[in-house]
Amino acid sequence: MSDIRAGDWADRYAPPKFRPYIRLARLDRPIGTWLLLFPGWWSIAMAAERWPDWILLALFGIGAVAMRGAGCTLNDLADRDFDAQVARTRTRPLPSGAVTPAQAVAFMAALLAVGAAVLLSFNRFAIVVGLAVLALIATYPFMKRITYWPQFFLGLNFNWGALLGWAAVRGELDWAPVLLYLGGIAWTLGYDTIYAHQDKEDDVRIGVKSSALALGERTRPWLFAFYAVAAALWAGAGVSAGLAWPYFVGLAIAMLQMAWQAARVDIGDAEDCLAKFRSNRVVGWALLLGAIGARGLARSSPRRRWCRRSGFTSRARSRRSGTRPKQASRRRSCRRPTGPLPGPGARRWRGIFSTIPSSCAAAPCSTSVRAPVWSRSPPPWPERGSPRRRSIRLPPRPLPSTPRTTPSRSRSSAWT
Repeated sequence: MSDIRAGDWADRYAPPKFRPYIRLARLDRPIGTWLLLFPGWWSIAMAAERWPDWILLALFGIGAVAMRGAGCTLNDLADRDFDAQVARTRTRPLPSGAVTPAQAVAFMAALLAVGAAVLLSFNRFAIVVGLAVLALIATYPFMKRITYWPQFFLGLNFNWGALLGWAAVRGELDWAPVLLYLGGIAWTLGYDTIYAHQDKEDDVRIGVKSSALALGERTRPWLFAFYAVAAALWAGAGVSAGLAWPYFVGLAIAMLQMAWQAARVDIGDAEDCLAKFRSNRVVGWALLLGAIGARGLARSSPRRRWCRRSGFTSRARSRRSGTRPKQASRRRSCRRPTGPLPGPGARRWRGIFSTIPSSCAAAPCSTSVRAPVWSRSPPPWPERGSPRRRSIRLPPRPLPSTPRTTPSRSRSSAWT
């Protein structure tokens, strides 16, 4: 059984000279592109303040197509001798001779240029995060010769978008994208183990290792374990990001779908393994729509941050996606209760009464009014030493005089 379907859209509509390159980049089989794209889209939706940036989603889609094509080309270049001995892969462009290795290298360079153009449109921190994955991409094709767990290294590559998406939106990393990334690795271990069961007989014959060979008949309980770890880590990512209930509804749908895969897969049937592998698109869409719904729900009830200093809350500031946060935007405003809003008159008289010494109670004095320190904003008074600064002189208070004696009336005069 070949993994290239005859009579598909590439055979019907694509020009003959372009068909080998379409097959080489796996454009005729988009499930791998979806699995590479979903972690990045999840992270963008979770990092957004409200709705995700649609331009950023489109850029990630272009980058996923380009980088998946480049990765598949590199994998076919490294495995062209092995692919010629496997029934499922012997009709691919490189083993069949439809594309030469030199042409494949040039095609891979063009795809990498497209991916680099997309990456350079992000902020500086996201560019650094994106460049860090290149070492993993280069080492993955050779892991099946070394370890029985090449699916783990595939997970390291395929889920890097979970880190890159968050960095592209916020210009930093947090625990939420890290947990999302680790959950994606466990998810990849599950679905790619199912995929590897298609070639286990050929892998034994040619000496290639995979998790399907390592687990064998124990695959089903391990699938439940992989998917349970993925669901737990994704739930932690949602809690860390402060997502509302729609995200957890989407996560519940994804958990049911993964449980259905683990319970119903027939590891001895290659066609059933391929069908279960392709069904992971449902998991991706469930989590994505849940994250978008959770952030959209935050529009009616904005998330507020608790201020430890004053005990009051302040609304989190929004920032345009794709920009690096400034230093000032990381500090949350904190307002203390100050009673009524101080007006000019209240500010003046409060300043006067707070600066009158007790010795002026019985003698005239003059004091220079100092502007009180307000917690909301500084008063619009001139600075010290300014010629406009005024001194308010209080009106002199009359000095106490000797008590006036009232002549007492005699009893006689009172009756006269």
